[in-house]
Amino acid sequence: MRRITFLFAAVATLLVAAALFARGPIGPASILHKDVQYLVAEAAAKAGANVRSVRKVNPNIVPLRFPLEAKRMLKSAFAKVGLAYSHMESAEQFDLAEKSTNHLAHCTVRTLDDRVLGVVLDAGGQEASLLKRLSSEIQATFPGYAVAVRFTA
Repeated sequence: MRRITFLFAAVATLLVAAALFARGPIGPASILHKDVQYLVAEAAAKAGANVRSVRKVNPNIVPLRFPLEAKRMLKSAFAKVGLAYSHMESAEQFDLAEKSTNHLAHCTVRTLDDRVLGVVLDAGGQEASLLKRLSSEIQATFPGYAVAVRFTA
């Protein structure tokens, strides 16, 4: 009987802890999805580039840091069993072209419902200077977000 009571208390404690962890927004929640296109275009212009095109992509190409990913997964699990609302996750990839050389870089922004979750910048090796300028401007434009920068071959 004591063992069952202890087990019940442990499970109840874990469920309460998980519910408290999953409360509230995932991430800084300060930038709305509707503002992303304007903000990326503004940051690109400051870095000497412009937006060439925008397309929807798989949100999983934008990795999230452990606490954000854990909270997102927990909220998703709660939604599947009816304990939370389900959320719409998406990502947009912006093709950014440097004005002087036409070198390309990509800025991918992952959102959950109407809030930004994460940002990734990537480009080939010859675009290193463009990527450095874009990284600086994107990090200033998206404060509080971890902006991942990666070089592709």
